[in-house]
Amino acid sequence: MASGVLAVIVLIVGVSAARSVVSDARFREIAFENYTDNRTLRAALDSIRVDLTADDRLAIVGQGNELSPALLRWELGPPSGAPCFPFEIGGARGVDLALASRVLLMTPVDNGVSALDLTGYYVAQRQAVLDRVGHGELALRREFQVPDMRVALRLYDRTSSNRTAACE
Repeated sequence: MASGVLAVIVLIVGVSAARSVVSDARFREIAFENYTDNRTLRAALDSIRVDLTADDRLAIVGQGNELSPALLRWELGPPSGAPCFPFEIGGARGVDLALASRVLLMTPVDNGVSALDLTGYYVAQRQAVLDRVGHGELALRREFQVPDMRVALRLYDRTSSNRTAACE
């Protein structure tokens, strides 16, 4: 009986302590500095976000630990005030790349280590984007170099009017 009560007390104290640590300004400063506070990346994402319109459907190709889908959704999607993007391409929940009005392609800038997860899935998606560029379906709008992550963010526009993904 006493061990059960003690376990509940330890659990309550542990949860309370964890909440106070996570909400502490010092913790948030360190966490964001080490995870999301890259000035070059922030400037690139700010510029991309400002450039998007409510009619755009942005597909993002590429991800990594520092370029997580959650971070990109936060920066470019609903929390930023833009309700319809980014959307996923491929996979069970994804839509066809042809439904994107814009594509953000993350690509390594050299053969060194980059912040991207260079999986076979990524390579196939990147090739699909590059094929569409080669056929004139997508045109490079802007490129942002993030040298400390060894990544370039390339924003492409669809060159012709096309049906786009529904806003969900």
